Amino acid sequence: MNRNPGSYRLLLCLTCVGAAGCSSSSSSWQLVTGEGLPLTGFHAEATLFINDSTGLVLGSILPDAGGLGSDFRAGQVATLFRTTDGGRNWQKTTGDSGSRFVLTTKAGPVVFAVQLQESDAQRDSSRLLRSVDQGRSWQPIGVLPHQITSLSFADSTQGFALTNHEEQGLRLIYHTTDGGRHWQRAALPLSGSASWGLHTPDGTSWLLLTSPGSPYYSRHLAKINWATSAATVEVIPQGRVDKAVASDAAGNLWLASDDPAGTIQLLRRDHQTGRYSRIHSFGLSQGQPLLAEALHVSGRSITLLASYSDTTVALNTYHAYHSTDTGRSWQEEELPIASNVSSAAFTGPEKAWLFAGGNTFQVRYPTRK
Repeated sequence: MNRNPGSYRLLLCLTCVGAAGCSSSSSSWQLVTGEGLPLTGFHAEATLFINDSTGLVLGSILPDAGGLGSDFRAGQVATLFRTTDGGRNWQKTTGDSGSRFVLTTKAGPVVFAVQLQESDAQRDSSRLLRSVDQGRSWQPIGVLPHQITSLSFADSTQGFALTNHEEQGLRLIYHTTDGGRHWQRAALPLSGSASWGLHTPDGTSWLLLTSPGSPYYSRHLAKINWATSAATVEVIPQGRVDKAVASDAAGNLWLASDDPAGTIQLLRRDHQTGRYSRIHSFGLSQGQPLLAEALHVSGRSITLLASYSDTTVALNTYHAYHSTDTGRSWQEEELPIASNVSSAAFTGPEKAWLFAGGNTFQVRYPTRK
């Protein structure tokens, strides 16, 4: 979440709190300049790398603000860029005017994207697109009312979408069984509003739930059975989770919780027992509140992207933590550009892609041994 975007370049040191310490390193991160990406005018909202070579960055080309006044939405054009050589060269595909790409996800060989057609809060609509050739071509597969804020597929057919529209205090949720061609509005017995969702490898659907007392952070987790429209809700211990959630191959859930004291608590929910354990705590040496931005788990490797807001210069500063032993020890990694990260993607256990604006990506390469 880009809570306070800025354009300054600044590197500050973070510390790890807990049994395992952190070592510092910045050698694994490199800047990659992409031919074909515009230096200005492109607003990126989502990044997805299908493998180490092929990736997508999606958003919109913005018009000259002076020419349209406050109604800039009418002139924006949904735009995505695609690379097949690891980010060195990019090809552009444009969508409809007056819209923007806001989300992308994949399930096996199928890639999905959401194009938001903006009008006002009541009349926004989300157009879903599908690609079976790694983003080379796209087929429209359906339209949902309102803005889709979270999209997840268990496979090429089963998926769900969360929207920003609320009725009776709960956000509307839609479910599909045919790859997004048809959607059914879900009627789930939830006590809180769903803010984010994901699937574990066994196909189980999970929703993060907020409450009126905590509208921005989730303190509850719901396991969904779509066949019976049943939901099993549980409390997340020390839960204050935004969107930094991941699952591993065994079906365990990993959650990065933003503690009120300003630290991040990395939690693991055991797939078999349902018990939570605290894996690690992360905190700032300067005392500013630290916020979890993205989390990736693959095998024994864990990557956490975190930020804090520097109110003196109105920017966010980002840092990365990486573990290769399931969280026992951590390496603290400074980013080449620490103040401008708009979207993140991960491939394999160690590679990360952070869009840094303009035509630049920050790429984390696996450490050579």
